[in-house]
Amino acid sequence: MRALLILFCLLPCKNSFAIDNKKQALSLKNIVVTESIDKTYSFKDKPYSGNVFVLQQIEEQGIKSVQDVTRKIPNFNFFDAGRRSLYSILAVRGLTNTAIFSEPSVVFYIDDVPYGNTSSYASRLSAVESIEVYRGSHGHLFGKNSYGGLFNVRSKKPENKINTHLSASYARFNSWTTEGHVDGALIKDKLFFSLGGSYAHSDGYMYNSFLNNTPDEENHISGHGSLTWQPSANWNIKLMINGDDFKDANPHYSALSSDDPLEIESDENGKLEQHSNMQALRIHYQHDSLEFLSVTSRRDWQLDPLFLDLDFSPTPFLSSQLTQRQTQWTQEFRLSGKKIDINWSVGAFFSTEDNEFSRDSRLFGSTVSSQNSMLEVYNYALFSNLTFNISNRLRLHTGLRFDYVEKKVDRQNRNVADYKDSRDFFHISPKLSFDYLITNYFMLYSSTGLNFKPGGFSVETPNTEFSEYNSETLWASELGIKSTWLNERIQANLALFYYEIDDYQVERLVTPINYSILNAEETTSYGLEIDASIELLPGLQLETAFGYTHIRFDQFIDPVTKADLSGKQPPYIPEKNLRIAAQYKHPSGYFIRSEWEWTDTSYFNDGNSDIYKRDDYSTLSARIGYQHPNYSLYLFAKNLTNTEYYSYIVTSKSAAPAKPRSLGVKISFDF
Repeated sequence: MRALLILFCLLPCKNSFAIDNKKQALSLKNIVVTESIDKTYSFKDKPYSGNVFVLQQIEEQGIKSVQDVTRKIPNFNFFDAGRRSLYSILAVRGLTNTAIFSEPSVVFYIDDVPYGNTSSYASRLSAVESIEVYRGSHGHLFGKNSYGGLFNVRSKKPENKINTHLSASYARFNSWTTEGHVDGALIKDKLFFSLGGSYAHSDGYMYNSFLNNTPDEENHISGHGSLTWQPSANWNIKLMINGDDFKDANPHYSALSSDDPLEIESDENGKLEQHSNMQALRIHYQHDSLEFLSVTSRRDWQLDPLFLDLDFSPTPFLSSQLTQRQTQWTQEFRLSGKKIDINWSVGAFFSTEDNEFSRDSRLFGSTVSSQNSMLEVYNYALFSNLTFNISNRLRLHTGLRFDYVEKKVDRQNRNVADYKDSRDFFHISPKLSFDYLITNYFMLYSSTGLNFKPGGFSVETPNTEFSEYNSETLWASELGIKSTWLNERIQANLALFYYEIDDYQVERLVTPINYSILNAEETTSYGLEIDASIELLPGLQLETAFGYTHIRFDQFIDPVTKADLSGKQPPYIPEKNLRIAAQYKHPSGYFIRSEWEWTDTSYFNDGNSDIYKRDDYSTLSARIGYQHPNYSLYLFAKNLTNTEYYSYIVTSKSAAPAKPRSLGVKISFDF
């Protein structure tokens, strides 16, 4: 293990601190790579593991959601819980979020506005100019702590002329979407606007044989708008608003023991309704070698309600109704500059979250348990980065982050005593990295660093013994190579990583309606990532991406059953994933693309039980069409091989079957 650090040419520092109000201990933490983010997308300016999707790729590959992006990235995995993003799991290099009220491992930024956890993230992306995905921690560059990775999404910028985009699509299961966007100048060179919205509907792909209906109908309406004021060449002030309204029926769920995963026999129709709105003010100043950014945002997300028939049978046996609300305020400042051979940046971040939670559990139609909880989270952070240009080819980066997190819980349960408590956590996360441009076409980079995911409370469990969990701390090291040949016709990247994780946070379903988050004492994750592309002929492109993650509990004594789970594989982490894609564009505008994706075996519980194991599977998708500067037409197919698999398995013996084969058409206009 220590020999690996020498290979990485890193200087480890294990004297980071992790303190909470319950106990004080010296904790292992992590260091990772840092980098001054540039506006260009050349690998020379991005010495870290990541992927970039620009406007043309987003359109050609049909990217409309986070799920669409993660399928294209090595060692990124999205486990769709059948409820849009609600309770879904997003994993990268063995690091995951837990489904209920915990901190995310992957952070989302849209136009410098940070979003909440994975469960409350809006699932549809609109008017997007670019999507940049970071693998690894970059908390020294962003206010919200990016423990495992980060999505940085940029919207299209309005111009002086009016630009309009309209599109419509139709696919199997009576699934159709209409979308529109318009932007331009109200006052030339001074005041710009952007407006857009979409509506989507689907009949669903499941069948309720008892009620003789399709139980999983979906409806989504969204809108967004912005005003951008440029009082001078140095200032840019932007006001942003958006909203989403999801009115869905039953989530895509069935009994794990069912002969047909797409069929249920529920006596009641389910309901899943989510509503969100966001307001933000972004102030940006840039002059010569100095840049300043301030972003203030408020986001309100509501789940009202989620109603589930938990037994999937004609008998009114067990059901549950849940309401939830999350209100988030954030303030972030960033200041950066250049002086001779040094690039520097500093920042401050503050956020508050109020999470309200209410659940009623019913047996034979009568309420048998109810719970109301309030979880408050306060986060204060300072972060900085220094880049030393030692020579024209060698750069050294140092990053440092301070976090203070306070959490308060107030839980009231009908059947057990009330629970009220508070905890706070303080962490110091240093990071050290370098990159060396061996030639103009070959770059080596490496990093090491400490990071953390705060502890907190399991608000859904009535058992006070398992109501608290500790911070997860990480020492991460990475070595990478980026290269290009033949005037960038060939590009190939390789990354190796090694993670030491203390108090790994494990999600545990204690009963069908109660979750706890537990800590595994020691865990190790290591692996590699390869992504490459080659232009075989003018217009003909081949792409491949391969990820390998080997993660095991080194020491984990189950605090509930006292069983020794050491050597087991944490849930939601397939060991390997592979993507191969081919695309051809003719100068006349004709276009064809095909992608094959394979995912290795996954476990959905920490005991690695066969009943909660998903075997490896593969899917095939294709797009064919015609592209014109003013319009485009596509025919598309998803899951062309009609592969049957579960996108998510719950340890209460239910599961979310993936969507069957879907064929469709899309047309869009730009003028």
